[in-house]
Amino acid sequence: MDGAVALVTALVTEKLARSVLTAPQDATLLRIRTHVENRLSDPDLTPDSIAEAHGISRRYLFKLFAAQDLTVADWIRTRRLERCARDLASPARAKEPISTVAARWGLIDCRHFSRMFKAEYGETPRDFRRRTLMRTPTPRP
Repeated sequence: MDGAVALVTALVTEKLARSVLTAPQDATLLRIRTHVENRLSDPDLTPDSIAEAHGISRRYLFKLFAAQDLTVADWIRTRRLERCARDLASPARAKEPISTVAARWGLIDCRHFSRMFKAEYGETPRDFRRRTLMRTPTPRP
C-alpha cells in the first residue's frame, strides 16, 4: 500500500511542478498566446515561427505549453477550429463557402480541415453549419 501512495504522491507532485509557471514564464506564455491569436489566419504559423518571433528556442516553447498540458500545435489547431465553428454558425456568413471559412483561419487543405473538424465536433463542417443555422433565427434586413 505504501508503494501505491508513494506513486500517487510522485505523480501529483510532478503534475503540480509542471503546471506552475513563474511570473516571467506566465508573461512569455501570454505574449505567445496573443501572438498566435493575432496570426491564426497565417497558414505558415508554426512552432518554429512562434519561437523565432519571441526569441526563444522551440524546446522552451514546447516546455511552456507542456506546463499547461498542451502542445503548441494542438492549441493552434483548437483555436483555429473554434474560429471556424463560430463562422460556420454565423447567419451573416451562411453563404460563404466552407473552404473560404477554413482558409480564413489558416486551414487551406479542405480535406484535412474536414477531417479535423469532424474529429473535434463529431460532424462534418457542412452538417455543423446546417444544424447550427437551423437553430439560429435569420436576421431581418
